Amino acid sequence: VAVAAAASWGRGRVVALGHSGYLDAGNLAQVDTARFLENAIAWCARGRPKGELHVLAVDADLEGWLKARGYTQARGVRGSWPTDGVDVILSTRSDMSPDEQARLAAFVKSGGGLILGQTGWGWRQLHGDADIRTHPSSLLLREAGIVWTDDFASPTAAHAFTTTEVPSELLRFDAALDALFPPHGGA
Repeated sequence: VAVAAAASWGRGRVVALGHSGYLDAGNLAQVDTARFLENAIAWCARGRPKGELHVLAVDADLEGWLKARGYTQARGVRGSWPTDGVDVILSTRSDMSPDEQARLAAFVKSGGGLILGQTGWGWRQLHGDADIRTHPSSLLLREAGIVWTDDFASPTAAHAFTTTEVPSELLRFDAALDALFPPHGGA
């Protein structure tokens, strides 16, 4: 079961996490969650040195953690999506207007990085059992090939997810699409 997904989108990159807990400062001390988040930030920033990155935490209490890790101008702004002078945005916010979705899409497509941690099932509970296909973050990232479901995953180890097997190639969208509809000249 996927608990994280990543994609290039335009000139930028996105990481979608299946739970907001990945962006909770208290959970970053668990197992290697902090390392995972730093790797996700580095990937979204295309490996630029973290001292040069401007990372914005929106609705996630990560400002102190980001500063302690050496990110430049890491600042928390609750309830808004400023993108000027920002390289990577981290957020647990799942409600955004169509205008905000368009601004974030433009930000990523022009080279920005976006990391969202959310639960699809939690969003449904808070929105009167709304159709998961109307989840704002799914609407935002569907062009990048990422959507949330209303399902959930249980940890595979004590308070963590571990991998012991290489995931099937069919979990990659392009491989699954090729398996369903072989390219011209294929069998």
